[in-house]
Amino acid sequence: MSLLGVVIEKIVAAVSSQGDGKCIPLSEIAPENIDFTTIARELMKRREVMIYYDISEDEYYICRRANTCRRLTVQEIVDEMREKFDSEPVPKPIIMDFIRERAPTKYEAIYNMLLNDGVIEEVNISGMVFVRIVK
Repeated sequence: MSLLGVVIEKIVAAVSSQGDGKCIPLSEIAPENIDFTTIARELMKRREVMIYYDISEDEYYICRRANTCRRLTVQEIVDEMREKFDSEPVPKPIIMDFIRERAPTKYEAIYNMLLNDGVIEEVNISGMVFVRIVK
């Protein structure tokens, strides 16, 4: 068995032994000197574990497949915003509430990230701040 195979087996065993159903960042259980992308590709071939990449945290997560460790990504928030609000200006509090419903603890950081990345833009109309989703 190759070194990568041994590492994969140990990661799967570590995740399978988790009793609390928690998703684990791959960086906590994988050796630092191995490429996480390669490990993730190999782990995706396994039926007993589920792995996904969280864009906002720049981190791979792994959990047992039986567990539901669904985490919302920033891209999913953007897609929902584009679908719901199109490109019409929307009052800023409505956008903030929309993001807060999906990411209660990081909504301000996500809003600022979307603003800085040019996904949304603030428009001042008659002294009120509106947000427009950039297509």
